[in-house]
Amino acid sequence: MKLSRAQLFIALVCVILGFMLAYQFKNAKNITTIANTRQIENLQKQLEDAQKQKEELEKNIAELDKKIQGYEENAAQGSSIAESLKKELDNARMFAGLTKVEGPGVTVTLSPQKSNIENNVNVPVDAYSLQMVINELNACGAEAIMINNQRLVSSTQIRDVGSDMYFNVSINGIKFSSLDNFDIKAIGDPDALESGLKLVDGVQQTLVDSGLGVDIKKSDKVTILKSQKVSEFNFARPAKEGE
Repeated sequence: MKLSRAQLFIALVCVILGFMLAYQFKNAKNITTIANTRQIENLQKQLEDAQKQKEELEKNIAELDKKIQGYEENAAQGSSIAESLKKELDNARMFAGLTKVEGPGVTVTLSPQKSNIENNVNVPVDAYSLQMVINELNACGAEAIMINNQRLVSSTQIRDVGSDMYFNVSINGIKFSSLDNFDIKAIGDPDALESGLKLVDGVQQTLVDSGLGVDIKKSDKVTILKSQKVSEFNFARPAKEGE
């Protein structure tokens, strides 16, 4: 059966259209890939710029803190009242977590362990377990505490966020996987802190029985970073004498 000229023409047009559509699709795909690549590169650059600005600001803050400390030391020289005020100011800063501190203490590491009951699934570290350790450390006289480089202050919140099985633990608004290790550092009397955690049927035994790994190490020098969270007071104000 012979094809007419019209049929041949239509067939040729269809073939040409097919090639054109294939080319357009490939070209559009390439353009999309290029656009996505550029977008990723732009986001990476913005992230790098933001990180540099953050580091520069932290450097400026450290320099200003150093200058302020120098002014305070100069002002306190030769005056017992000024020295007393400076000591109170230093203590207030340490209590508020505004300065890096170091001293003797302990490091407590909580780690997820394989469960022998639930199909060999890891037992996660949850907020309740962390709070048990924190409460005991405070009861034993801890003067400063930090979890995973997050300094604990009066406004610190520790809570579970996410699904029941795969959740995170939020500390100062920073999320940590419940399936990772948690390092808790505390400054205080190392013997008292360790003894409090190792009481019979106490915190360590309770956490081990629940399926967690608990490692306690004493140290002559524990370093705790200053808080990165600045508290703002919108409602609280100093009370006047007699109120």
